Amino acid sequence: MDKKAEKLFNDGNKQEAIKLLVADLNKNPKQLSEILQLSTYLVQSEDLEQAEELLARSLEMFKDNQDLLYNLGNVYYLADKYDKANQIFQNLIDDNYAFEAYFMMAKTLDQQGKRQLAIMYALTAAEKAPKDLQANEL
Repeated sequence: MDKKAEKLFNDGNKQEAIKLLVADLNKNPKQLSEILQLSTYLVQSEDLEQAEELLARSLEMFKDNQDLLYNLGNVYYLADKYDKANQIFQNLIDDNYAFEAYFMMAKTLDQQGKRQLAIMYALTAAEKAPKDLQANEL
């Protein structure tokens, strides 16, 4: 993670932080932590299209990286592309990624009106992380 970009972003200089990370990745594109950081900043800046493009391109370099896939699933969720998000979260669940995949699958299914299935995933998320407040609230 780039600490200078993090400080810029946290201080409200979001575009400067993004530009710094882009410039760094243009020099050396195989920096996974910076890619993840940039994708997070793009999402928080509501630039879902750029975040999706970055993550999809990065998955070509880092085949099947679970953290990249998780971030891409979140981008799809936020962009209301629930079928794509479901597919990614299901693959992460199949690979035993973490409780977050169950959590996001539950949220995605709930958005699609599939309440019973969403409850099942929410309960599993809560079982996997019993101390996580969001999982229990879900």
